[in-house]
Amino acid sequence: AEWQEGVAANYVLVALDFPRSAEAKAKVPNPERNQELQQTYGVTGFPTIMLMTSEGELYGRTGYQAGGPAAYLEHMAELRAEGRKALEMSKRIQGAFEAAGDDAAKWKAWGPAIELLEGLSAGSPFAEGMAEIARWGYGADAKNERGARLRSAAALLAVGLQEDEHVEFVEANDPRNEAGYLEMVAVARMGEVRDDASARAAVAMVQRVNELGFKDKELAFDLN
Repeated sequence: AEWQEGVAANYVLVALDFPRSAEAKAKVPNPERNQELQQTYGVTGFPTIMLMTSEGELYGRTGYQAGGPAAYLEHMAELRAEGRKALEMSKRIQGAFEAAGDDAAKWKAWGPAIELLEGLSAGSPFAEGMAEIARWGYGADAKNERGARLRSAAALLAVGLQEDEHVEFVEANDPRNEAGYLEMVAVARMGEVRDDASARAAVAMVQRVNELGFKDKELAFDLN
């Protein structure tokens, strides 16, 4: 009740159910619509809590939080304030990039996009839009003369939207982790673990960065 009262002023609540038993499934009014929304918003686990505008624009994603209703309301308020601001910023950046008539205008939009992407975490609702601009920068700076190719690849690694060539490029261009990019390769390798060989490769990369020294001590703790 405390939580219900706390969200009443700012939100319209929508609950989508995904039961497993046949009896419970029969009570779901529109399971096809639920499945469609699950795919649209990339929901892979439950509970998933999403904050969005009335137009369906996602600006916050979270899940279970300890601490009870008051702490959860505070958590949602933080997501709302930060997420709405980031949503408007990402829309402006994407709009400027899409409207760009030449490379000079695209590069002008690339700067704010990469800055926003570097501050996002994996799973952020804004990452994919900024990742498209980062991929453009990666390709447009083929010789890394601007430093944009390396920076774009590293930003893609940081949010988990990299491809193999991005990982290889970052590893080759920051072999001693001087810029802190090689440790992002370690994160990517951990995310690729599927069998014994990929697990050994991930561990070897973490050990390599251990020897060189992590820039992010919290990340070092998590990976180790």
